[in-house]
Amino acid sequence: NARSCTFHLGANLFHELYAAENALSTFSAAHIEEIVFLLAEETQLDFQNPENIDEHLFKYWFGRTKAEFNEVLVEVPQLNDAKMKNGFSALLCKMRTGDSDERISTLFKIPRRTLEDHMNKARGILCQYYVPRHLGWAHKPRQEFVARNTALAEHLFGNPETPSEERRLIAIADGTYLNFRIAAAFLNHFAVQFRERANVREIIEIIDAKIFEDNELCEVVQQHNLNMRSTLFQSISHTNIEFPELTINDLELIALGTYQIRQAKSYVGEHLRVHGMYTLEVCQDNAPLQGIFNDSQPSIIRGRIKSRHIGINRRLEGRSAIVGYYCHCPVGTRTVGCCSHVMSILWYMGYARHQESISAPATFLDNLLV
Repeated sequence: NARSCTFHLGANLFHELYAAENALSTFSAAHIEEIVFLLAEETQLDFQNPENIDEHLFKYWFGRTKAEFNEVLVEVPQLNDAKMKNGFSALLCKMRTGDSDERISTLFKIPRRTLEDHMNKARGILCQYYVPRHLGWAHKPRQEFVARNTALAEHLFGNPETPSEERRLIAIADGTYLNFRIAAAFLNHFAVQFRERANVREIIEIIDAKIFEDNELCEVVQQHNLNMRSTLFQSISHTNIEFPELTINDLELIALGTYQIRQAKSYVGEHLRVHGMYTLEVCQDNAPLQGIFNDSQPSIIRGRIKSRHIGINRRLEGRSAIVGYYCHCPVGTRTVGCCSHVMSILWYMGYARHQESISAPATFLDNLLV
């Protein structure tokens, strides 16, 4: 398509375009090759015939493989009509990309209103014929649901000693999924099934041991107002403090999961991005802790987080060396698991500083401007 700017159109200065430095009057072999490439690429993305799209592009645009796409068509023959197949493809594309109907209609080369009509009909067919087979209480026998009770849920809410036919069905229901029934049905149909964690038995033992335990460190910090007393604390970089080296499994058993560990990496990474250091302070007076944690003589570490090159002392081992933790955040007093702020200190001191390098998550985005 030829285009001219307002300046040349308004002033009738078309003759200047002939003398422009970027003007082309001949086609080279490279230009022809580029045109052929564009035509070939357009054929690759034939949205009206998705089966002609390359497998990797198909998964990118529709979020499902060709085999899964065809499996749904076999299961729901009402979608095999040309218009409904188009609507189904467009609906998958919208679910995968979140693009506007206007943009998707451009990709499919169909008027927006027509495409919206096709998508609405395909959505209705999926809700009527596909969703009930893969979502809800009726799509599987009750005993199959019961057999999928996790060991942790069974321990907390059920009775694993009873015969399987008498066990409770334990479900966590989130009402928001009612708005995403088709997506949830796809997940039930095609996604990898949930598997028990390898350390689930250890997690259960920790929960049993700590569920009624008070946070004694929280009481000490609040009673002595330690968080507001700067003179009691010294930068950890000037102190040869003993701190255990922890494995990822140790951290998972402290947090009782992996969510806080992922958050901890982000907290530490964000601090390292800005300051290049992570400031930690150790309390010089441990008298308030005497007699609280049995016969141990723990140190209080306060996180503001400094240098990665803190003296490393490995005489303490494993998570048993962490006798308590407390944070001012809304969930910082918990004794079953820990908050992400506490985990950021444990992850940094016990794990990250023993590694060859620490890199913040998604550093490639630092220099990206959108």
